[in-house]
Amino acid sequence: MKTFIVGILTLGLLATAGPFAVAVLSVVLLVPTADKASHDYCLATPVITTPEDTTPSDDQTPAVEGTEVPSVSGLSARTSGATDGFALPPADDSLRRASLRNPPTEIPADILALYQAAAAAYNLPWTLLAGIGMAETNHGRLKATSYAGAKGLMQFMPATFAAYGVDGDGDGDGDAHILNDADSIFSAANYLRASGVHNGPDGVRGALFAYNRAHWYVNDVLFYAHAYGGGAVPGTPGRGCVPNVGIIDGEIPQSDRDVGSEYRLTVATIIVKRAVAAMFPTITTIGGWRSSSKISVSDHPHGKGLDVMISNYRDPAQIALGDAICDWLIANHEVLKIKYLIWRQQSWSPQRPYWRPMADRGSDTDNHFDHVHISVLE
Repeated sequence: MKTFIVGILTLGLLATAGPFAVAVLSVVLLVPTADKASHDYCLATPVITTPEDTTPSDDQTPAVEGTEVPSVSGLSARTSGATDGFALPPADDSLRRASLRNPPTEIPADILALYQAAAAAYNLPWTLLAGIGMAETNHGRLKATSYAGAKGLMQFMPATFAAYGVDGDGDGDGDAHILNDADSIFSAANYLRASGVHNGPDGVRGALFAYNRAHWYVNDVLFYAHAYGGGAVPGTPGRGCVPNVGIIDGEIPQSDRDVGSEYRLTVATIIVKRAVAAMFPTITTIGGWRSSSKISVSDHPHGKGLDVMISNYRDPAQIALGDAICDWLIANHEVLKIKYLIWRQQSWSPQRPYWRPMADRGSDTDNHFDHVHISVLE
């Protein structure tokens, strides 16, 4: 393990890699049709805000007796206005590693402000971001690129940052820069949300494990987060931005709009295709059966796979549309017989009901940035 000197404090390289370091017969289906269905897309564009609550909370005590909590300039770990949610899960001391040797340090004021702003934008406790920042680079004090190639304050691998990086400082150029502290912190918040951090305590642990695939890392971050004041993940557990998805009660909505061929699709897959067309009238193209696939386990050649194409897929409104489609499918996965979903280099399944990052397959299409893939059970 490499070490770095920061003033008179010797710290181990606490996290060396950041995120990712370490369908045969034609069928005829007679179903009711719907001309239009209500929908409510939820835009996920982050906005930098200034927290209103700057009063220290009375319960910002150390996670472990005898551990001094560094000054955080009077900012509270609580999110103003949060009335529900769930508490950050505790660290398992038996699984901690680096935090056993390296106590939490004081957070520089400018970095703390960025943690707070990113947390407000992505509906997170800022202490969770601070826990990552401490584990990765001691809040930016460690400047080196990791041996695996991770960079920046929150230690992103370049390929992961290309997929999840956001412009956190609002400098107007619209680009995210891996070495920019604001962009790094906001991108970490974006990555946590994409990885299912809002899906209850297990979702928090799953998102941290996706960030760095080591159980000791998960527990180090949680230890640091509680040392900085802990707090709760506000809102109802689920995706970070939850639209009015609508639960199917009775007949499954169907549309006979021509959005793509139904050749060789199974009956269940046609039902899902027509339901998406009914619920999301702006969708114009849904791909289905094809004779072969790059992926050996693909459901397309078996008539059980659909690709809901998203136009202008870099537009935040269109990303929100894709999110809304996924949220609706997840909310109704049992009645629709959903096997799994893939969207923006993440996958979801009923067996593992949270969003998991996928390996880079090369192109935006192969990484599912321009379409939502749906696999149906039968």
